[in-house]
Amino acid sequence: MMQKSHEKGVVLVSVLVIVAMITLAVNLMWQQQALSLKNTKNSVYTNQAINYLYSIETWVRSILKEDEDKKVDDLSEDWAKKIPPISVPNGTINGTIVDFQARFNINDTFKFKDNQANIVPKYSRILNTLNTVLDQDFMVDLILEYINNHSLLQGFEHISQLKLVEGITLKDYLTIEPYIYASTSIKTKVNINTAEKKMIAALYPDLSLSSAEMIAEKRPFNSLKEAYRAIHQALSGLTLEQVKTVFSPLIDIKSSYFLLKADVNINDTHIKAQTLFSRHEKTLSVISRTYRQVLDTQLNSTSNKDSAVIEAELYISK
Repeated sequence: MMQKSHEKGVVLVSVLVIVAMITLAVNLMWQQQALSLKNTKNSVYTNQAINYLYSIETWVRSILKEDEDKKVDDLSEDWAKKIPPISVPNGTINGTIVDFQARFNINDTFKFKDNQANIVPKYSRILNTLNTVLDQDFMVDLILEYINNHSLLQGFEHISQLKLVEGITLKDYLTIEPYIYASTSIKTKVNINTAEKKMIAALYPDLSLSSAEMIAEKRPFNSLKEAYRAIHQALSGLTLEQVKTVFSPLIDIKSSYFLLKADVNINDTHIKAQTLFSRHEKTLSVISRTYRQVLDTQLNSTSNKDSAVIEAELYISK
């Protein structure tokens, strides 16, 4: 009897083990199917979001092409007007056009010769002054050391590389990023019609924020002569001819490069994108596209104070 009871016990345990294994297998199967379904949905939503991004690009093309006076670009034009988020099936889309030439190319700060980067004083002064205006430490020396140590013989390919420079914090980067860009192929002057006051103030050491505001109040400038006169009125220490000599290599009143900053939310998929457009005479083309997926689930687990920083970090680093 004891042997039969023992055998029954063994059989019972074996059955329980088999049932447990079957249950585990079924659970794994359902989890895999659920994960597969979720991944499929995410893929569908991501593709849908990217299609919306292309639609926004079409909108940008039409606005830039319809710009009648391409000899002057200022913030009163249609491309500069902000539009509210637009509702679409399963979410919203939003797009803003900014003048890429309202920024300063940090690669202009250096000249490259014999496999070595050296500082160009008149341009490095702009970057250092901008840092001062933004209440930051000077970063020219830090960037110079990084470029030479990493043999970046043409400078930075993208502004996000600035985050890799030791001594420049994420906060520093996020503060200065709206005013600068990095490109080895694009050489532009700052559009004084669209540049922010802090950018204008950085163009010359004796230009204070209040002086830059005086200049900005006289915009838009329909000619460089108008811009020079406005700067001369704000800078009593320079003659009009000196103003022209100092600022003619630095400023313009028209732009050839525009940046689309798009934001698409489709269900749980949140994508940010930047598309750089080049407009020369009748030709309008896309120079580059960058898509970033923001991990909202991670952002939701943080305080509101930290969320903006984390979102920005994901946006520029992925």
